[in-house]
Amino acid sequence: MEDFYEYKFPFPVRIASRQSALLPFLQKTVNVERLSIFNARTDRANPRLGARLENNTDIPFEPGPVTFFQESRYAGEAVLNYLSRGDKSLVSYGVDYDIQIANKQQSQPETSVRLTVSKGVAVLFMESVQTTTYEIRNKGMEKKTLIVEHPRLNNRTLKGVDAFETTDSFYRFRVALNPGQSTALPVPEVVSRQTSIALTNLTRPQLVLF
Repeated sequence: MEDFYEYKFPFPVRIASRQSALLPFLQKTVNVERLSIFNARTDRANPRLGARLENNTDIPFEPGPVTFFQESRYAGEAVLNYLSRGDKSLVSYGVDYDIQIANKQQSQPETSVRLTVSKGVAVLFMESVQTTTYEIRNKGMEKKTLIVEHPRLNNRTLKGVDAFETTDSFYRFRVALNPGQSTALPVPEVVSRQTSIALTNLTRPQLVLF
């Protein structure tokens, strides 16, 4: 299904032959939250400068360039994807060198959690816990709000923590940082695996294990 929308100007427009014009069709205040955004897949030691943009107007935003200003000064540019009325989107336009981030992973030994047998097939379910820890430092002189995008994988579920927002590809965690503050964000996940074995093919060590 396609979405069609007509933009109307509240004034007549006249353009001479072989001339062009850049016309404003929207002059309203939109909700914008200033953020820093970190994604370990694409970012290295620093997050990106960005914002959460909410289309609280009565018209959709077509894809196109966006220019950001901070305290009346140029801050950066980005390309905005199509944004429907009422939708929100994360947009990045630069690098935040005030924040440093490093991440490390630690795994616990795999354990057997369940065994099922049905129609001559034994299924052994195994689980381990893998923790990704994001070590974060704000070297700047102002408060920061950081969004950490953690990959969302099919065979993993969060353990003991909740993301404030979930997309098809990522869990998003919000971290508030004071000037000069260092903190850690641990993200533990249960990693699941299963093995199927036909009972007629079981070896003696496998029987002992079961």
